Amino acid sequence: MLARLRGQLRGGLALLRLWHRRRRGRRALARMDARDRADIGVHAEDARREAGRPFWRP
Repeated sequence: MLARLRGQLRGGLALLRLWHRRRRGRRALARMDARDRADIGVHAEDARREAGRPFWRP
């Protein structure tokens, strides 16, 4: 029973870390200017769309 709870806790923490990475990445993308986006090959509309997505959506 304790092992199951430990596994669920690890899974929950992993999910929180994933959400945090998405949020941080999308915020960084939203702050990029045209030159930065061009360096990574992302168009403005694609960046806006991705940055506007909620962190829980892949």
